[in-house]
Formats: sequence, C-alpha cells, structure tokens
Amino acid sequence: MNIDNNKVIRISKKKLGILLIILVIIVVLIAVVLGSLGSARNGAFIMEDSATTSIYPDYYRGEPDDITDTREFIKNTYTGDVRTRDVVQVVDEAKLAVSEAGGRMDNYTVSPKRSDLQFVLPKSEFESFRAKMSNLTWAKLYIETVSAQNLLDQKQSIEERTVNNQATLTTLENRLTNLESNHQATLSSLNARLANYQTQLTEVRRQIGLTNNPEMLSYLSNQEISLSQNINRERASITAENQSYNSQKNVLSNQIQAVRNALQGLVEEDVDFINNIETVNGSMSIRWVSVWEVLKIYSPLHPLILIILILLIGRWILVRNGYLARIELV
Repeated sequence: MNIDNNKVIRISKKKLGILLIILVIIVVLIAVVLGSLGSARNGAFIMEDSATTSIYPDYYRGEPDDITDTREFIKNTYTGDVRTRDVVQVVDEAKLAVSEAGGRMDNYTVSPKRSDLQFVLPKSEFESFRAKMSNLTWAKLYIETVSAQNLLDQKQSIEERTVNNQATLTTLENRLTNLESNHQATLSSLNARLANYQTQLTEVRRQIGLTNNPEMLSYLSNQEISLSQNINRERASITAENQSYNSQKNVLSNQIQAVRNALQGLVEEDVDFINNIETVNGSMSIRWVSVWEVLKIYSPLHPLILIILILLIGRWILVRNGYLARIELV
C-alpha cells in the first residue's frame, strides 16, 4: 500500500482480493448465525402453535364420545413474554393491572434482570388485561400465547356421575320403603297370631278354673303348654324380625347417606368447575433487554452489517470532502 501527497492510497489487487475474501467469510458467518437464530425462533413458534391445539375438544382429537354434544366450556390460559429496559417498573405495572382486573397474584419473583409472575384473572376482564400488557413495551418485545381448552369432558363426567348417583339413591330409597312395608306386614301377621294364641290361652286357663274333671284338666293342661310354647315362639319371631329389620335399615340408611354426600360433593365440584372456566390462569416472564438486542430485533439487517455500511458511507463522505485519502488499485 502506497500513499502519495495527493491523499491517494494505492492497494494491490491481490491484497484487495484477500480482504474481500475475509469480508465474505465474515458475512457468511453472520448469515449462518442469523439462520440459526431464525430456526430457533421458528421452532419456538411451532411449539406455541402446538400448544394452542388444546382449543379443540377431546372428541375432535381422538375417538368421539358424543359428537352431538356441542356445548363449550372454555378454559383459557395466558402466557406473556416481555422484554424491557426496566424490569422492576414493568413488574409493578403488571401487578397493578392484575389487581385492577380483580385478579389474584399466586407467585412472583422480582430481580433487575428477570422476573416471573403467576396469577389468576376473571375471564370477563381478560381482554382488557391483554390490552394493558401489550402496551408495557414495544410491539416486537412482547409475545403472548393464549390457549383455550374445552373442558366438556369434565362437565360430562360430573353430569354422568350425578345421574348414576341419583339412580342409585332412588333404588336405595325404594328398597328402604319396601323394607319398612314388609316389616310392618310381617309384624302385623306375627302380632295377630300372638294375640290369637294369648286369647286362646286365657280361655283355656279360664276353663281349667271351672272344671274338676281329671281328663278335662289333663287335656286343658296340654293345651296350655302348647299355647304357651306358641306364644313364646311368636314373641321370638317378633324379636328376630325387629332385629333383622333394624340391621337392614341401618345398612340402607348408611348407603343412602353416603350417596347423598356424594351428590352434595358433585354439586360442589360443579360449582368449582364453573368457577374454574370463568377464570384465566396466567403467567409472565419479564426479561431485561440490552440496546444491542433491541437493535437486532428492530433492524432489517444484522447490526454488524449496518455498522460496516455506516463506516463505508462515512469514509466515502470524508474522502469526497478531502479529509481521507482515496484508494486506488494497482
């Protein structure tokens, strides 16, 4: 390289070729790096898209349980990724937005470089909350993923178990009614026979007091013994019937109470289910971003290429105005 007094730098073509080869290698390396970053971003978007497939009910993803049931019980989930120059300030604004929406903070960690938040929001305030989050930073520094899943299968399960338990309760109550009816009929029959034997015994004893005939007294005494045995047998049958009835009644009563408790539990489960779908589970990751990263995100070219172009343009201007020497090939 030679420099003359007229501010001209003479460079040999061979050296320029080597310089150009080096520049080409640098540009290729930059292109490879950019391609890798682009692939990583595409992969991330593919993951996000796959996550949103949960918007479709189970009967669209697998074997249909009941295609005629077109009800929708949508559960939304929100994930936000915010990059900012002031992490703490954005965290404060996000927490305020959750509070203003009537939501609840479940967990959060705060640091100057990265913060993570987990919260729950009412579904009715979700769109307003999303609008506030999108204004926390520049558009390209905010990414959100909203997934939606139809929880119809859970609702169907609650309804099916409710119907089954209600049918079981009806069956058990009918059994208890029949048990009480049969018990009363059996007791009535036993008590009638007992009363009949007692009446006959009273009459036999009356006759024993009125006769002196040895043969008649012997006959009446045998009748008295037989009737007493019948009375004792009927009383034992009544006692056995009452014990059997009380035992069966206790078993059925316990089963009925268990089913009623299960039905009450299903009512509470259904309330919890409705409350669940009327809320949105949310999480946010707030990360600090450098000026260099902002340039990479918003620049149409890699910042290194822009810097090289700016330097070349600056040199051209300085050469044009005579502040730097021109370059000539020799």
